[in-house]
Amino acid sequence: MKTHPPHPIPVVRLIVPDDTGRVLILRRNHIGYAAGDWCLPGGKIDYGDTVEESARRELFEETGLTCTEMKFLFYQDSLPMEAEEMHCINFYIECRCSGAITMNE
Repeated sequence: MKTHPPHPIPVVRLIVPDDTGRVLILRRNHIGYAAGDWCLPGGKIDYGDTVEESARRELFEETGLTCTEMKFLFYQDSLPMEAEEMHCINFYIECRCSGAITMNE
């Protein structure tokens, strides 16, 4: 079991709708945390970055898309299910984008 810091980890979760209302979800690679699971684009907020900077960076890193418009929706306190598991505070943000999707590996 991996030991995580004794404080919550801030994370951005991005809701990226298209013009028909479908929402982009990604499948994680088959190694590492939650291997093979489906998820929204996003990731941890780096020290010194704002929520907005992290959202733009994660979106581009994971999809190649550029965020053109951003709207904060809500936050979720994701408590650990067991001792030593990660405790995240998720910031859900809707992103309107430009560009073509290019998935990272």
